[in-house]
Amino acid sequence: MQTTLHGDVCFVRGVPNSTGLHVHNLRWEPRRWHFPDLKDSDLDWVLAILSPVLFSYIDCDLVLPRDGLSRTGARRLLELAEEWPNMAIYCEPHSKFMTCNNTAIECFELSTISIIHWILPGN
Repeated sequence: MQTTLHGDVCFVRGVPNSTGLHVHNLRWEPRRWHFPDLKDSDLDWVLAILSPVLFSYIDCDLVLPRDGLSRTGARRLLELAEEWPNMAIYCEPHSKFMTCNNTAIECFELSTISIIHWILPGN
């Protein structure tokens, strides 16, 4: 019997689009997907990484430190993310997600408190 791994994963520009499929084939189910410094031009890349994996998840969060998405980019990602149940987005307080979210997706301010909460046992 193969074990399913859980945890966090962080992606930086230059990671191949096929990485999500590779993670899926390893039976790794990250709880939080970190995409630092995300820009509008990165959205197709992000969605290519996530699509083979996310549709089977019950809970999955996007962590977007220092995102530089425009209102249009933030809305596009929110619209696409609506198809994924139980997703939450963690972002900086100045992020466009905090002001343009008209979806059921919860957006939380990325803070030291949220990070500490993640590393506590049972989270």
